[in-house]
Amino acid sequence: MNKTALIIDHDDSFIWNIKAWLEPEFQVSILNHSENINHDQINLYDLIILSPGPKNPVDYPMSLNLLTEKIYKPVLGICLGFQMMTVASGGTVTAYSPPKHGKTSGITCHNKLFNNLQVARYHSLQCLMSDNFEIIAYSCDDQIVMWAEHKTKKQLGFQFHPESFLTDSADLYKQYILSWLLI
Repeated sequence: MNKTALIIDHDDSFIWNIKAWLEPEFQVSILNHSENINHDQINLYDLIILSPGPKNPVDYPMSLNLLTEKIYKPVLGICLGFQMMTVASGGTVTAYSPPKHGKTSGITCHNKLFNNLQVARYHSLQCLMSDNFEIIAYSCDDQIVMWAEHKTKKQLGFQFHPESFLTDSADLYKQYILSWLLI
C-alpha cells in the first residue's frame, strides 16, 4: 500500500506540482494552513509536508507551532517550509538579494549522487541554520544552504523545489525521501 502524505498548503500553486511529483508512491491529501490543524489527524500520515509559499515563516504561526509541538511523523519542508524549520529550531531567515525566482543552480552535496545536479530556486529569503541541523548541500554559485536535515528530529528540508521541471533528476529526491522515511 502507498504511503500517505499531508501537504500543508501555504497559499502556493506549487502544491499541485508537489502532489503530482509524490504520486503514485504517496497518497496525498492537502490542508490549507489556515484550517484547524488537528494533531491527532496529522499523526495519521506517514509524511507531513510544509509547502512553499509567499511571505516569511512568521506569517504562518499555526504551521510554525506544528514544528514545536508533538508531531510524531517525519516532516519535509520545501522552500518556505524549510525556512519554517529553520526558524522553529533557532536559526534565522534573512532577505536574499537578488531573488532567485525560476532560476537554477548546481549543488554541492555530501551525497555524491546529487553533486552538480541543477535545482530550481524560487526564493527571496535565505536560511542561516542553527547547530540543530546538518547541512547536506549548498548552491554552487552563491553557497546558500539548499538542503539540511535535523540532527534529532525527523525533519528534512530543501530550499529548492525538488518537484520542479527545472530540477535535474527529480525522482532521485523522491527516492531519497522514501529511503529517509525508512531510517
